[in-house]
Amino acid sequence: METPPCPVNLVDPNCPRAASSRCDSQRHSSKLMHATVSAHSSIFNTLPHFGYLMISFNTFQFIALCTVSLWTSSAWSHVTLEQQQAEAGANYKAVMRVGHGCDGLPTTSLRVQLPTGFQGAKPMPKAGWTLATKAEKLATPYDNHGKQITEDVTEITWAVKSPDFALKDSEYDEFILRGRAAMPTGAAWFKVTQLCQEGSKTGSNPWTEIPAQGTSTRGLKYPAALLQIVAPAQAAPATSATAESPKPIAADPHAGHKH
Repeated sequence: METPPCPVNLVDPNCPRAASSRCDSQRHSSKLMHATVSAHSSIFNTLPHFGYLMISFNTFQFIALCTVSLWTSSAWSHVTLEQQQAEAGANYKAVMRVGHGCDGLPTTSLRVQLPTGFQGAKPMPKAGWTLATKAEKLATPYDNHGKQITEDVTEITWAVKSPDFALKDSEYDEFILRGRAAMPTGAAWFKVTQLCQEGSKTGSNPWTEIPAQGTSTRGLKYPAALLQIVAPAQAAPATSATAESPKPIAADPHAGHKH
């Protein structure tokens, strides 16, 4: 005769003693199943909150990533100077950094308008590009090694000799000039006009906008390249000629002689 199954929560008095081990096993399995279902229910009840936390965390990551991406693209979206600070009256090497073309078109020309007070500008040649400079009469002439300068370079233009030398939108390059930063302390702006062409398609980026006040270019679509002119560093004090120093020891005229 087959032993009947035992109740889960009560000990069945009709359950044969010989089958007690089977009854204990059935009760244990039933309790384990009940605990497992309860645990799953707790997890399912928690899932909405856990899911909300996951969504919030993912949203935070997305916002942070977008912020960094926007900052990075903004920092490299316009023509800037590699060194954005110079001492007043010192020689300065202006390195114009160009990181992209015009809406995907390659760069074929770069024209730089120099800030007032930038003296004796000389551009660096680029292979495959022509160079042109524009000079104008100065309102205030200046002296250069004893020579009175009444006319100076105010604009420099690089232009490709052929489409083969054009700077692709996916490439980076630098355009270099040097001169003397003889401007007063404060902000000086290099206005840059970038021209692009590919076949019959043309484009331009006029990086010539200057803020109405201050130096923040936030909100400007085409900001000019900023150079901050600062006061010259304090020169180290000269060593006084009268400063005490060990006196030279006079040579003994009798040295090496026997008396």
